[in-house]
Amino acid sequence: MEIISDIFAGLGLFFIGVRGIGSNMKQMTGRRFRGMVAKATGHPFSSAIIGIFAGILTQSSNAVTFIVVSMVTSGLTNLRRSIPIVAWSNVGTSLLVFMATLDIHFMVLYLLGVVGFCHYLGLTDDDRFRHVLGALYGVGTLFLGLWLIKMGALPLKDLDWVHAFIRFSEGSLTIPFIAGVALTLLIQSSSMMSSLAVTMTSAGILNLDQTLMIVLGSNLGSGFGTYLLAGNLTATGRQLALTQLLVKSLGVLILLPALLIEVIAQVPGLMAFIDSFGADLPHKVALVFLLLQILSALGSAIFGGALEAFVVKVCPQSAMENLAKPVYLYDQALEEGETALDLVEKEQARLVHLLPRLLDELRPDEVEGTLYVGKELHQACASIGGECQRFIDRLMGLPQSHATLERIMAAHSRNELLFHLQEGTNTLLQELRSGFLEPEAEALRGSLVEGLVTILMILDDALEASSQDFQLLLTLTSDREGVMKNLRESIARSQGSLGVESCRRLLAATSLLERLIWLIHRFAILLKSQSDGDQTDDSMEDVVIDSP
Repeated sequence: MEIISDIFAGLGLFFIGVRGIGSNMKQMTGRRFRGMVAKATGHPFSSAIIGIFAGILTQSSNAVTFIVVSMVTSGLTNLRRSIPIVAWSNVGTSLLVFMATLDIHFMVLYLLGVVGFCHYLGLTDDDRFRHVLGALYGVGTLFLGLWLIKMGALPLKDLDWVHAFIRFSEGSLTIPFIAGVALTLLIQSSSMMSSLAVTMTSAGILNLDQTLMIVLGSNLGSGFGTYLLAGNLTATGRQLALTQLLVKSLGVLILLPALLIEVIAQVPGLMAFIDSFGADLPHKVALVFLLLQILSALGSAIFGGALEAFVVKVCPQSAMENLAKPVYLYDQALEEGETALDLVEKEQARLVHLLPRLLDELRPDEVEGTLYVGKELHQACASIGGECQRFIDRLMGLPQSHATLERIMAAHSRNELLFHLQEGTNTLLQELRSGFLEPEAEALRGSLVEGLVTILMILDDALEASSQDFQLLLTLTSDREGVMKNLRESIARSQGSLGVESCRRLLAATSLLERLIWLIHRFAILLKSQSDGDQTDDSMEDVVIDSP
């Protein structure tokens, strides 16, 4: 019973440590890491360095994969540039396996003591030290857990049933391989599984052949685990997860035949190569794990183009994902501020064009062509708006003329109004999505929706008009009180035939509609002001200033 408790407690500390390292490191390097990825992924070598560094920090290729998914989704990088990061992050995780071969028991105890004193002194309340100390605590608990597992597993080799199981599986390489796949699917980390295998090997429970098969199986299991976790992600997420699975499979396909030939045919190969380093048994396992990751990463570098084509074919992007990508924005345009702002305006015009379509679910009979799902289209609009904002922020940080700065501020204000228009329209959709039981309520809902769609379409038409005449839109949106009064009076007259819930939802929708009309009015005023300003400012001399 003591053996089970030691191993169980060790596993618990091990898992706490891995999670603590990953979460605290991501907090420490989140923004810096994202900026570094955006700048450094232009070259495969720098992408590989980023991947190794990320793997060392998080000690989880799964964590790196999903961080990179967010990078690609946010437009900071693309699939081709992110493949080396995902592939080489596996090499970084091999540090954990090597650390498991060392006797660092006393160092870990001192580390935990230092972290405890820092916690007592209140250093964890300081943002500068909180995540550093959290990561160090994760390191300490991780390796303390490994030590407990090792100590708890030592008596196992003397038990009769362990001897019986080892004799049963001694001639089989399949059982350890399957065990490696299955257990890694459970704990979601090949480096963790391989570290545990090193610990069991150090305790004399496993021999080298069995341990290497566990390492190979865990590598494959980790790839499958990543892909399974990405099942609910967009196509971009599934593409990167499938890339991770294929990268890990490459290394297994290279080393597994070599190991089988050496064991079965007694032909010198992998283990003979590892023996040439003169390492002890645990270090041999760690070297095989590192070799496995390096071969996987090199394979991805050689077959990167084919790999990308395959994952794109297997996990194609949906029409909605393509819709969520900016059409006009590109980095080179930032070099010329006026041109960049023209592109921002075109992208914002795309958003305005999509706004009425957020309500497609409430008026399916009126929609021509594709019927958009409100939630999906809202996410796509939010993605476009976010890219516009990042583009505007980058423009703001560059030296610009006074006139250009004014246009940047106007673009920023429009983007904020568009954000609130998207959120408000989506909220209105949620309020009115489910049907009403009463015919009068259905009719009133239809009036609300059609009124807003009409105004949004007029805004879209005004943007496309070459004359930039917004007078009609300004007139329609300026008389909100009369329109809202008529709507509320219609609801009041129908109260006798409406239920309490229907009245509540319609009144809430009326308030939302009033706010949306006000936002549209503000947007139209901004556009008209800019149009009038462009006509009077053409003769002004531009003065270049440095933005703060």
